[in-house]
Amino acid sequence: MVLALSLGLSAFAWQESRRAVDHHLNSEFNALIQETRRKLDERITDYTQVLRGVTGLFAAAEGRVSRDDFRRYVTTLELDLHYPALPAVAFARHVRAQDLDGFIDEMRRSGIEDFSVRPPGRRDAYVINAFSEPFVGGNVKALGYDMWQDADRRATMERAAASGQPMITRRITLRIDETVNPVPAFIMYLPVTMNGEILGYVLSPFRMPTLLQDLLGRNDEFLSLAIHDGAEATPDTLFYRSRPEDNATPRLVTRQTLEVGGRRWTLEFSSRPGLEAAAEIGRPWLVLGLGVAFSLLLFGITWSLSRVTDRAEAIADEKTRSLRENQSLLQGIVDNSSAVIFVKGLDGRFLLVNSVYETLFKVTKADIYGKTDFDIFPREVAEIFVENDRKVLDGGAALTIEEEAPHPDGTRTYLTVKFPIPGIDGVPIAICGIATDITEHKTATARMAEINSRLESQAEQLRRSNAELEQFAYVASHDLQEPLRMISSYAQLISRRYGDTLDRDGQDFIAFMVEGASRMQAMILDLLEFSRIGRREDQPTDINAADGVAATLRNLSSAIQKTGAAVEYHDMPHIRVRSHQFLALMQNLIGNAVKYRHPGRPPAIRITARRDGGMWEFAVTDNGIGIQPQYFERIFLIFQRLHTRDKYEGSGIGLAICKKIVEHHGGRIWVESVPDQGSTFRFTLPAAGESDG
Repeated sequence: MVLALSLGLSAFAWQESRRAVDHHLNSEFNALIQETRRKLDERITDYTQVLRGVTGLFAAAEGRVSRDDFRRYVTTLELDLHYPALPAVAFARHVRAQDLDGFIDEMRRSGIEDFSVRPPGRRDAYVINAFSEPFVGGNVKALGYDMWQDADRRATMERAAASGQPMITRRITLRIDETVNPVPAFIMYLPVTMNGEILGYVLSPFRMPTLLQDLLGRNDEFLSLAIHDGAEATPDTLFYRSRPEDNATPRLVTRQTLEVGGRRWTLEFSSRPGLEAAAEIGRPWLVLGLGVAFSLLLFGITWSLSRVTDRAEAIADEKTRSLRENQSLLQGIVDNSSAVIFVKGLDGRFLLVNSVYETLFKVTKADIYGKTDFDIFPREVAEIFVENDRKVLDGGAALTIEEEAPHPDGTRTYLTVKFPIPGIDGVPIAICGIATDITEHKTATARMAEINSRLESQAEQLRRSNAELEQFAYVASHDLQEPLRMISSYAQLISRRYGDTLDRDGQDFIAFMVEGASRMQAMILDLLEFSRIGRREDQPTDINAADGVAATLRNLSSAIQKTGAAVEYHDMPHIRVRSHQFLALMQNLIGNAVKYRHPGRPPAIRITARRDGGMWEFAVTDNGIGIQPQYFERIFLIFQRLHTRDKYEGSGIGLAICKKIVEHHGGRIWVESVPDQGSTFRFTLPAAGESDG
């Protein structure tokens, strides 16, 4: 009888110890899985923001993004440092069949002289890789590739266009990786829309091994992860494995799914020996072995001695204390977590909560154990919690959801992971929830969306105001000319008819009137010319810059001969501009070099040009009076003068016209100068396209 009782107690202790160890092992395993999923979600989200940022670049520029603009933006991202899984960030232009030849010409004019579309052939539509940065190695080869002809990539882009969200392809091997160390990868596409139409797609290939490098971190000795593309886990669908497979059979294995960019991934988590060692899975067998040995010893002692009751009671107390210590250990672990943790039975009654739960919801463990959500929360809130619990039990898998709960300071939003806790037979015996407060994050996200919307509205208002201002300047300057011509004409008529009857002051007054009207008319003509730039003009054409400079020198020949100026220019390039505006630009710059000459030496003017990517950088250098550094920006403003009219004539609008002409052609203009030594005005203009003949 004593032996049977002792063996029964040993079996009970073994069962309880094994249950405690299994519970601890499962809890740690599930906690590691949730941490890994959170890190995976955060990493994919961080990388996705790269593509969203590029679409913002196109939106801000109203779709007019050049290769240089794209290169500068991607360079600031420092992909190698911050996003090593992205070998490239690219933009693929949507091109209709009738626009293909024009698109190819545009790409060649931008500096890609040997640009062509691959694979060749005529199709109804194309999505062609137009920009790819960094523009080195395999990324150069990817330029010109038509992704629309690939069925899988086309389907992915169609899903992205329909949803407006980033979408990914199935598991692929990148073309830039096929010859050297091919690795599993996928491509993410995000549509770029303009006025409701698809302009193209921002895309980036993701190398999975690099994307998930160090994802597990120090948990690598406790957990292994394999990711498959789709619902099937086969060698052909394997995306990533944190460790090579070995012969050892893991104690715990679970599969979960994750939706990424419109595709379902299968996540296979397996426990590692390190986790099992930390959970002391051998302890129940040690307890059982000790219990059996003790039972046999007790039986021997009982056989020889008749009184061993006190010893048996002591052993029972020790086992009970051990079980209580295990329970206390588990409670200590959950109490020191920063997340809200709770466990409910299948009937919805609370079995365990941690100290964070007690603090947030103003309850104690003694108050809440045995109660349901309906005893703690308003009915409408409790019904939602219970419905989510039911989904977890029906699905038999973890569920990540957002739940709202009332607090004294208002409603808070939690990101909650709920999962079933299986018993020894695999059937769920309870539900565990781990919740994290994301209220501030959601508030910040909503605030950012509101700010972005306000900025877009302000940008639209600014564009409309600028257009109205240009229209006003054009109309005002045009309509003011007739009254000024009348004032000037009648003042001159008075001077001719009644000049002999006026005294010297009267004649001076009329002269001042005529001079002021003439000066005002000149300013209005300049303003009219300034407002015309960019208004319904012809398209730029390819010209020889040398012809424009020669025409300018003919127009200024009188001033050049009078001042003894020497103008030197050689090897002028072919550029794509509006010829009359280029003539006005050069006439203002060369005319200024002659006008603001140094009194102690004749003007010496030198014009040069150098290639800078798809642009030509011109320099007009003189040996004149120079400009103080504090005026480098001011001189390009309209009607800004640094000298009085009695010293240097003019309206002060010439350099403003130069700046508007250059910027209208997509370039920029600036000045470098040393007072009393001379100035160099530099500006950039687009290079001419490839000749057809």
